[in-house]
Amino acid sequence: MPSAKKRSVILEPSEPTGYWCFFSKPMIWYSDVFLSSGRPNGDYTVEGRYQSDFRKGHLGLLRIGVDQRPREIRLERPKMVPGVYAIVEVLDTAHPLPPTNPDSLPEGSHFRGEKLRIRYRVLKNLLASPITVEQLKGLNPTDQRLVRPQQSHRSPYRLAPEVFRAIWELSGTSLPLEPPATQLQIVDLAGKLRRLEQRYRNAIPKVKERISKQIERTAIGELVKRLYGYKCSLCLVTGLQQLTFHTSGGKPYAEAHHVWPMSSRATGVLSPLNVIVLCTTHHRQMHYGRCTLTAETEAQFHFDIDGISRTIPKVKLA
Repeated sequence: MPSAKKRSVILEPSEPTGYWCFFSKPMIWYSDVFLSSGRPNGDYTVEGRYQSDFRKGHLGLLRIGVDQRPREIRLERPKMVPGVYAIVEVLDTAHPLPPTNPDSLPEGSHFRGEKLRIRYRVLKNLLASPITVEQLKGLNPTDQRLVRPQQSHRSPYRLAPEVFRAIWELSGTSLPLEPPATQLQIVDLAGKLRRLEQRYRNAIPKVKERISKQIERTAIGELVKRLYGYKCSLCLVTGLQQLTFHTSGGKPYAEAHHVWPMSSRATGVLSPLNVIVLCTTHHRQMHYGRCTLTAETEAQFHFDIDGISRTIPKVKLA
């Protein structure tokens, strides 16, 4: 008789992986109120020591603990079974913010004030069928702090990529799982581009153009697109539905665009701060339409597009 496969137990990674467990207790946060509302966005309060760890595009789990609320607080809602109740995507870095959904917090809660928070959007709502503790125990690999979190604690918890992937597959989420860019990758990206820029600073425009295409089409360009979540910057600022499609591999299609062309010889043209992500339509419009760069700051590009002012934020590297 074949022996059962030994289960692997993984400890919390020492560095951010881009995958998170957001733990909370129903007594502190009425997660069932939020998840039943159908609202797409929520937030999570973080401690100052985590402030620099979060990036747009990071992924997380909403792990809910033991429901100790009395019936009068639950308002006849059933008690929540401990488990994972949602898969979420981080929308930005941590900032001092008021709560996104104050009605899901108890009256008089100090969390109703302005706190250091990250905002997220719900990718998969599991309120109707949460991933239970028994299911978490059966994962291979598994994570003991995910199975038995500190019930008195409300803080984010780093997850190993293989643990998150196992839960992602268990949740039945149909979206393709794209590994989020970590801070180490971002720093490495910036370093690579700076070295390329120094090497080819005095090159002729044709050579710079070739290097530009390499950046747009290779792993470096892919990482910049991941930092943007494969979303077109112009679609976002104009409020349009994303004009994109999914490739045969299930990945959203997007293109990297250098705002300052390689032929300009300007300092910083190979920097990720000179790259924005566009859908195919807006990329062609940038090259062949009535688009003019009118101003640039450390954090933004300002364009005149068909006579309308548009502001596009630069990718955040820190």
